[in-house]
Amino acid sequence: MLGQKIVLWNEDAYEKKTDTEVPYMDLYILPKREYDQEPSVLHHKKRPMIIICPGGSYEFICEREADPIALKYLSRGFNVAVLHYSVNYPHPQPLLDVAKAILMIRQNAEEYYVDSDKIIVCGFSAGGHLACTIGTLWNEPYLAERLGVKSDMLKPNVQILGYAVTTTGEYGDDGCNNVLAADNEKVLRELSLENRVTKDTAPAYIWHTTKDNAVPVMNAIVYAEALSVKGVNYEMHIFPRGCHGLSISEEETSCGANDLCDDYIARWIDESINFINTTFSR
Repeated sequence: MLGQKIVLWNEDAYEKKTDTEVPYMDLYILPKREYDQEPSVLHHKKRPMIIICPGGSYEFICEREADPIALKYLSRGFNVAVLHYSVNYPHPQPLLDVAKAILMIRQNAEEYYVDSDKIIVCGFSAGGHLACTIGTLWNEPYLAERLGVKSDMLKPNVQILGYAVTTTGEYGDDGCNNVLAADNEKVLRELSLENRVTKDTAPAYIWHTTKDNAVPVMNAIVYAEALSVKGVNYEMHIFPRGCHGLSISEEETSCGANDLCDDYIARWIDESINFINTTFSR
């Protein structure tokens, strides 16, 4: 397995704050070769790539939602990148970060043995908002203009949204809103994603819990309703129990807290993979 740190921006292309690191992604690439039906015949296999956007209210990167999730998907045959996007930066910098990550992976698909038509964004909480933003707004002209490419190069093929913030409205998160937009009503409207869905929005697997007291379950419901109206393929699982920040919902990420470990909810990983495979076989 190849593990590599990929810096997203040159120093002169990023307005770096004194106490921050230039955004980067930790790239994990599975072996490029595998045996064919004949044991002596090797061939190259291109794999889907999942870009993980951990949560943290756009104020920090939650490590519980980074490598542990990456390892789950790696074990199931996906290449994975963990995105360390800009925190404590206003919009559109975090969105530019994830767009640049998608672009770099697509531009280097041959080197990384990635199927460039199978790039997935997977985000949690505020990171879910970031994944949902690129899944919904990937074709905004200013992104392609800033990165000097056609919009299609920035499109994720699937989005996976775990207890994600999707709205800046009634059910939104004040912390995320403050970092991204402060009191800028225009930006807040732009980032209320249930109002931005189009037929070109990426298909979505959405999971949430009814008992989430940090990001209300209505974030999932209003976004799913918008997908339905526009005819975008999606699957949604609302679990009847479970707190916020569940990650993989196993002991490894529970930090000793019983309410962060639930086998019933841990099946979201399998469900998301089934959704990915079904979407790509359509």
